[in-house]
Amino acid sequence: METRQREFDGFSAWVAAAVVAAVALAGGMVLRPRAVFDRFLWQDFVGPLQAEAFGAQCAILLQGGAFRAVGTEACATAVAEGRLVAAAGATPVSAVGYAAGLLFLLLGGALLLKRLRLVDGRRFFYAVLPFLVLAGALLAVRDATAALPRGPAGLLGYPAGLLLTTPAVYALAVVLPVVALAVGAALQRRGRVERYEHVSTTVAVGLFGLAVGGVGSLAYRTEGMGLHLQGVPALLVATTALAIVTWLAVARVFPGVVARIGSMGLVVLWAYLLHGLVVVVAADWAAELGFAAARPVDGLVRVVADVTATALPASVAAVTKLAWPFLLLQVAVALVVAASFERELVREDELALLLLVAVFGVALVPAVHGLLRLAIGI
Repeated sequence: METRQREFDGFSAWVAAAVVAAVALAGGMVLRPRAVFDRFLWQDFVGPLQAEAFGAQCAILLQGGAFRAVGTEACATAVAEGRLVAAAGATPVSAVGYAAGLLFLLLGGALLLKRLRLVDGRRFFYAVLPFLVLAGALLAVRDATAALPRGPAGLLGYPAGLLLTTPAVYALAVVLPVVALAVGAALQRRGRVERYEHVSTTVAVGLFGLAVGGVGSLAYRTEGMGLHLQGVPALLVATTALAIVTWLAVARVFPGVVARIGSMGLVVLWAYLLHGLVVVVAADWAAELGFAAARPVDGLVRVVADVTATALPASVAAVTKLAWPFLLLQVAVALVVAASFERELVREDELALLLLVAVFGVALVPAVHGLLRLAIGI
């Protein structure tokens, strides 16, 4: 009873904090509309989303809260005229705000699921897995609609197009599993279904099918994109084979690790291997596997490629290419993750379970996102 009360109080405090923030923001817009709405809320948050929704360079605030999404030249003209302009993309203020908002949303979702007693080990882990796949697909949908002449709004209209802007997609990736799991739990309590995860998995798979179908349709009908599906089965088969072989090797060398984490460790390894293979193929082997031309690499992959270019003779690098050590890095990270968790800890410690889901999502979401980008040529 005491534990349930603490859980209830945690979620209630989260709701209270959300209400207080909303009331404070609404009060500020009433008392100082130009400072709070025009130069803070609209210029840093709403305006950039409106520009992104229309695939424009910026949005110009008009009288009465209306806006116009325009291109580069009109943006420069509006700035010169002293009008209020919001460029597409994140500003320093909005980047901090979006990160804080997403963390706040994640906290609220975790508190609600904890209150509903759904954070319960393996069942929860495998129930969330399809939604991580869905998150990667939603990011691919965002990328595909961003390539349209009028952006997401050109496809869905406005304001529906806002749902496919970057912050909204990340918010959906949090809200959708929480809602589906909560609905599944409610149906299970009423005896309508035997297990809540059956409901949530059905929802995730259905939405994933819609997302992939939408991406494929856009790629087929849009100039500059296309369907490049030949290499997808090869990547999935290679990932599965490498995961099984690696896991069997780990079981022989470190049997304790495999015994502690069980099948969840193999799933984590598979996700990290898929991410590594997708990145390596996108960087060096896209054309050979039937995908569109390779994309320039950046971030950690760029660092890995630069180190490889320095360490290997040019004749060898010409054959092996440069990004392949990134796959080895992914394997190493996956094995560290697997060795850091055990089934009993995940079953009994809710924080450990949520942390395992998070580190799993760090690999699976970009893996699915990258694979779909390869498949549609962006």
